[in-house]
Amino acid sequence: MCVPEETSELISRPEAIESQSLEGSPSVEGECVENSSTESGANPILICGARGQWQVIKPCLCNPGYQLDLSQDQCSECPEGTFSSGLGNGPCETCAANSEGTGTALSLCPCLQDYYTAPYEGPSVPCTQSPGPPSDLRVSNVTNTSAVLSWSAPDNGGGRPLYEIVFTITATDRGGSGGERVVVSEVNDTETIVTGLTPGVIYTFSVSAENDVSSQDNNINARSLSTTANTLEGVGGTVTEFVVGENGVLSWSSPVPPNGVILYYNVVISTADSGELVITRVEELDDLTIDVSNYGEINMDYNVTVQAVTSVGGGDFSSPVTVSLRELSPDSNSGPPVTAIVVTVIVVIILFLAIIVATLVAYTYWKKTKMKKGEQTSSSDMPGALSQQMYEDGLEIMEPNKAYGVHNVSGHNMRVQVPVYPNEAYSVCKGGTHEDPEYELVN
Repeated sequence: MCVPEETSELISRPEAIESQSLEGSPSVEGECVENSSTESGANPILICGARGQWQVIKPCLCNPGYQLDLSQDQCSECPEGTFSSGLGNGPCETCAANSEGTGTALSLCPCLQDYYTAPYEGPSVPCTQSPGPPSDLRVSNVTNTSAVLSWSAPDNGGGRPLYEIVFTITATDRGGSGGERVVVSEVNDTETIVTGLTPGVIYTFSVSAENDVSSQDNNINARSLSTTANTLEGVGGTVTEFVVGENGVLSWSSPVPPNGVILYYNVVISTADSGELVITRVEELDDLTIDVSNYGEINMDYNVTVQAVTSVGGGDFSSPVTVSLRELSPDSNSGPPVTAIVVTVIVVIILFLAIIVATLVAYTYWKKTKMKKGEQTSSSDMPGALSQQMYEDGLEIMEPNKAYGVHNVSGHNMRVQVPVYPNEAYSVCKGGTHEDPEYELVN
């Protein structure tokens, strides 16, 4: 028979049960003492053996921050300056170097400020720092494509046996950020040759020492050293971007990289069949164009190549670009031809002048006619519309203001035939004009 025990192996035993064979015995649950637990977190499992002894299937272990006290059969706190990182019945460990063990029951000792452990390292590994910056950074033997960097080792290696020297190359005059990282693996090296640089470019070289904990140190400026250098100019870069416009106009973009300050461009124009050459120079750097029609003939194809020239010399010529010179058809332009516009404007002006002349002639003729025949007016006292009427007898118009109509005739143009009605104030006569004898004076 298995009898109950208050505490044994950190387990409070169940009540007594009859002993049986281990294979046929039912399992029973116990309870872990305070500050202990099983790996699964469940209650411990026990079986009463054939000889009346408890067999533990799932034992209890001390929690992190605690250690086994065999004399009391319990888990006690880790004292200050020590820690226990996981479940177990072993003793607490002393905090690693450069870590802080303030307090009791610690599961780990945190690193001091600016000290770190690598992600793959456990809590027992000493905390270390990122290395300090190298010193005395120098750039020498600068060419158009290379430079030599040299430095002195950092005073503080960070507390680790190995570290790497890393330098970052940034083309500052291209607005670059970050740049290309290059690792010098050998820690004892204090010099390296940087190759593959671009001619005529200002570079910033930043050198730093890094180890396995540097990724956790964000203060990169405190552990790096920088300097600048300007690579020498090279021959001009190769032009690669062209635009063929209408009427034989060819334009291009500056080469990338330019390899220095572009002074001018050499342009070679040759016929596609016979190969006759024309060489010219383009010095207007704000307008990289050339009108091939100024050098060729209509209905011909020309190959054009361009070369950029710096103070060092000309670079490679570009691949040839074909420019075809053709006569422009009326439909080749989106708008009307210039000649048609000019002709239209001239025709409009002529028509406008013709209208003005015709108007003046008509007005002059009308003016003469008016002076000859007089101006016909109507009196405000005349009733109704005017009508033509002949007066045979002057007595019919005793009062001329009551006449149906009056026509004023110039005195020098009158021809009086017969007085009709004389009066002290006026006389009514019958007559005509010199031009029209049949015209009656009174209508």
